[in-house]
Amino acid sequence: QAFVEALRVLCVVLAIKMASDGEGAKHLIACKVSQAESEDKAEALSKSVISSTLTKAAIFGADANWGRVLCAMGYSGVSFDPEKVGISFASAAGVPFADIGSYTSNKIENSMGTMYAWSKSADLLSDPEDFTYYLPGVPYSAVYYNQDFSFAWDDDDLFGAEIPEDPYVVYLGSDQYIVKVTTEVQNGRKLLIMKDSYGNATVPFYTSSFGEIYVADIRYMERNLVSMIRDLGITDVVFTVSAFSVVGENAGHIQTLIDQNAGETVTDPYPQPGPTTAPPAAE
Repeated sequence: QAFVEALRVLCVVLAIKMASDGEGAKHLIACKVSQAESEDKAEALSKSVISSTLTKAAIFGADANWGRVLCAMGYSGVSFDPEKVGISFASAAGVPFADIGSYTSNKIENSMGTMYAWSKSADLLSDPEDFTYYLPGVPYSAVYYNQDFSFAWDDDDLFGAEIPEDPYVVYLGSDQYIVKVTTEVQNGRKLLIMKDSYGNATVPFYTSSFGEIYVADIRYMERNLVSMIRDLGITDVVFTVSAFSVVGENAGHIQTLIDQNAGETVTDPYPQPGPTTAPPAAE
């Protein structure tokens, strides 16, 4: 039995090395499937994901494109409920991520979508849909700053009013603020999320993974990005933006953040004492 186990471990190690050392290979993709109906189905799902050309392209481009993973699962031949699937790109980050089941979902019914707030399109008005967002199941606190990083208010909440005509403003008080989130995670990791509106919905999903999370919009922040990372002790940086914010006339946003106020010192004007927002009651 000991020999069989040793042989199994050796084969696994060699298989991983063969994939890692492939000619031109720069990434090793490992897919872990849990809570499948059987081991065979879990194996079929994971093989479909790691064999997907679209998924490989996303990993090569450092693009956490969960849609491609879900797509690969869809043509695996295994039946599953996509509403109950949680996808996490966490191995390289080295931090835990909470299961989607630990979050509480809220729904804004009869939403016309953010574009309706701009276009007032009759087509959108006549075809509403439900807008679902997720509240963290762990305590946290939130502090809001102006774009020059001066203190604005201490709200202890990442979510605002539910407005069916423009549901996306439920996140972070819109895009006009820098937000700091403090959690109970004690791993010494500080995350800076540089985002546009596209990235607002991702912020709650980091509350179980990092002790402090700063969120700033690449279009509006007025402080130097390099100084902010250095002076606030940021350990991890994530850019969560749509292509529109980094191409064409918007291509200069990131360079502006690097160049503006170069060499300045950035200090937090409102040190946060700790988490004060209790998790929402279970439905």
